Amino acid sequence: MVKWEVVISNKKEGRMGTKNLKVQNQSLLLKWLWRFASVEQGLWKDDIISRYAMEDSWTTKEVRSPNGVGLWRTIRNLWPKIWRNSKIDIGNGRKTFFWNDVWVGQHSLKQLHPEIYNLNQQKEATVAEVKDNQGWNLSFRRRLNDWEIDKLADFYKSLEQASNLDTKEDSLQ
Repeated sequence: MVKWEVVISNKKEGRMGTKNLKVQNQSLLLKWLWRFASVEQGLWKDDIISRYAMEDSWTTKEVRSPNGVGLWRTIRNLWPKIWRNSKIDIGNGRKTFFWNDVWVGQHSLKQLHPEIYNLNQQKEATVAEVKDNQGWNLSFRRRLNDWEIDKLADFYKSLEQASNLDTKEDSLQ
């Protein structure tokens, strides 16, 4: 009997060099999920969307049905791994949620500026819906108090690093 670690070890180490099939399978499933988030159109993508509906701009809702083939369920369950290790490359802003997605800095704007988020009326807006030719077009539910102006200035300062939207689609990196 040979230990499994010896079987899957590298040939350069004098071992057998067999691939770990669990890792290989997960890599291929992650590749399909990456394609789903990256490719704009495809018959296979349209079919999956029609069956499971979109959760956000990047992936489908979680598959909860116990019936049928569980292939997409298995693939979709890997989404948190992709999402944790990706960042949004902002393009035209149509696929990126202004408050909830991480596209400026390391955290969402909702986390970075909770006071401004609570005052804002466009909680589910995309970046493209909030940005126009004049600049950032935010609407608040009331007039700001004097002590909130400094927080708004900090908020706009954090948006400066993403002021130029592009014509290309948003993508994951």
